[in-house]
Amino acid sequence: MTSIDLLYEDLQNAPSLLSVADEVRFMLGLTALESEDIARNSEVFFRMLDRLEDSHTTDDATPPSTPRP
Repeated sequence: MTSIDLLYEDLQNAPSLLSVADEVRFMLGLTALESEDIARNSEVFFRMLDRLEDSHTTDDATPPSTPRP
């Protein structure tokens, strides 16, 4: 099993809403992957990016803060 497969499995077993620490851990894992591994497994790589984006943006019901003048 390649490192991208192990990272994907770990992400699949993680809760839907990730803590900031977990998001950072997965982002560091993704940036540490070899480019050849990403090229061979691009579909899995982009699934992981989508999952991180979903976890990060799930709380869309919260109104954005008002910018200061």
